[in-house]
Amino acid sequence: IVYLEADKDDKDKYGRSLYYVWFEVPENEYDIDVISTEMLNGILVKNGYAEVATYKPNVKYEDYFESIEESIQR
Repeated sequence: IVYLEADKDDKDKYGRSLYYVWFEVPENEYDIDVISTEMLNGILVKNGYAEVATYKPNVKYEDYFESIEESIQR
């Protein structure tokens, strides 16, 4: 079971679905440790399988993803 979370829009201009994918319902969705261990999007960035790319208006977790990305580049 996964939990999908939409941002401002749930589709991009090409009709593709845009969601954050959680493995558990987060107790604190704004905790960077939770984002980097329980959200697929954050896990992919943390492990170097994805680079941060956000497009307005869908930027809810942009700062968190950028922090995660910066931490692995050190």
